Amino acid sequence: MEYNLTDKQKDLLRWLVQQARAGNLSEEFHVVWIMDSGEISGFRGDHPEITKGMLDALHNAELLLCVPNFKTSTSTSGKSHPKTTYREVEINRRCTITRRAYEAVDSDFELSTIQTGTHITIGAIIQTMSGGNVQAVGIAQDAEISQIVNDADLLRSQIEALTENLLNEVKPALEVDDLAEYAQTIRELKEQLLAQKPDASLIQRLVRTLSLLGDIEGTIGLMTRVWPFLHPLLLIAAARLGLA
Repeated sequence: MEYNLTDKQKDLLRWLVQQARAGNLSEEFHVVWIMDSGEISGFRGDHPEITKGMLDALHNAELLLCVPNFKTSTSTSGKSHPKTTYREVEINRRCTITRRAYEAVDSDFELSTIQTGTHITIGAIIQTMSGGNVQAVGIAQDAEISQIVNDADLLRSQIEALTENLLNEVKPALEVDDLAEYAQTIRELKEQLLAQKPDASLIQRLVRTLSLLGDIEGTIGLMTRVWPFLHPLLLIAAARLGLA
């Protein structure tokens, strides 16, 4: 399964990643609009065509994080009854290359097993971690869940690993305020899962927020990527509440 991008959009991202890796381009850069054409501020040399639509597509795919900067222009018409019109014009856009951009280029824009829904056990999640990044995630068997919840040290380590990687997954995609709230919600869920008597209704509310169905909103793509981390946590919660 591939990203929903055109060849031009893919070629632009390949070029950005290549230049960033070569040290010719910062991972955070500004695109200045000259008419409808984008120019990378401070970059010496030629670069591929950049349009607002191309950056929008890469932003929506969470391969770039783009924040537009607008300037308000005014115009006045009419002499007897002057009317002032205000118009916002985007003058530049701050763009940041995400970790997912490197992964997309390296995989030739093939979606990973995380995004395509491959299922393996929680144990495999922990075994395949590298540098804090989960390489594969999935659904645990009932016997494994029982083993986890009946071993306090194992329970804590599994919850810590899943929640840490859940947070790492959303970091590139959420705004600062939403990320702070998301991190706080993760801490509250960890406390509940490790509590002597977890609160079922509170866990439901916390999971709703973490799945981006509450106060914090995210793209459909991000929702699908957080679910493989949340599902094992839900299985652990059900076992702790005696619902499994």
